Amino acid sequence: NEFSCSDTAYIIINEYEKPIVSILGDSLICGPESTILSSEYNYPEYFWSTGESTKEITVIMDGEYELTVTDENGCYSSTKINVVFSEMPEPEILGDLLVCKNDSNFLRVADEYEEYLWSDGSKENSLLIDEAGQYWLEVTNSDGCKGYDTVLVEYYDISLQVEPDILDFGYVLID
Repeated sequence: NEFSCSDTAYIIINEYEKPIVSILGDSLICGPESTILSSEYNYPEYFWSTGESTKEITVIMDGEYELTVTDENGCYSSTKINVVFSEMPEPEILGDLLVCKNDSNFLRVADEYEEYLWSDGSKENSLLIDEAGQYWLEVTNSDGCKGYDTVLVEYYDISLQVEPDILDFGYVLID
């Protein structure tokens, strides 16, 4: 300046990395349940798109959930997760549960599913059986949720024993 005065100022600029943010929790929930979403890492501040400011939240509805974390330096970062709730499949095995010996029968499932797995390892929507026993079925719906059913197939025992009888019709005797 005009008086030959000078001064020096120093500014220290610190550059910090953005915090790493990751959401832990299931993105597919099968059945009428809830799930817990949480931050994988610890930070001083959390803010969820639901308005909550805790490390973890309980989720009971489909939707996209966003988490923003702020570290001790004031730096923040966000991430999202899409949560889907799906109906739990409830397959019902249909077919005759009483079979005659040396006879065959089809077991089938009432509804359509993406995948089928029967107790014998077959993957069709029906199963040909030729003996009594317990049979189970695992199905998978389009969201990847699994459901199960089990039936017990028994033999229908038709044993007819005929013993000769003497019938008296008056004058006629039939043996």
